[in-house]
Amino acid sequence: MTDLRKPLGREGELEAALYLMERGYSLRDRNWRSGHLELDLVAEYWGEIVFVEVKTRRDEQFLPAREAVSPRQVQNLHLAARDYLAQHGLLAQPYRFDLITVVGAAAPYRIDHYPAAF
Repeated sequence: MTDLRKPLGREGELEAALYLMERGYSLRDRNWRSGHLELDLVAEYWGEIVFVEVKTRRDEQFLPAREAVSPRQVQNLHLAARDYLAQHGLLAQPYRFDLITVVGAAAPYRIDHYPAAF
C-alpha cells in the first residue's frame, strides 16, 4: 500500500517555501536534519531566523491543520533549532518558530501563516 501523505506533504512544503519567498523571506534550508530531529523549513526575514513547521492536509474534516502539532513535536522543533543555530554559528541571532498550514487536495491550496506560533 502506498503512503499518499508523503507526496502531499512534500507538495505542501514546496508551496510553503514559495509562499515565504514571495513575501521576502530568504530560504536557508529545507528538511534539515539532526539525528532523528527535522526542521521543515528554515528561512531568514529581516535578520531573524525563522523555523517553519509545515502541516499539510487534504481537508480539515477531523482536525484543523493548525492543531496537528503535538507538544512533543514542539519540543523536538526547539531541540532541532538549537542544533541548527549551534552548527551554523547563529546562537546570538534572533529567531522564532512559525507554523504554515497548507490545505487542499491540489493547487490552488489554502495557505495560512502563523508567525511566532510556538
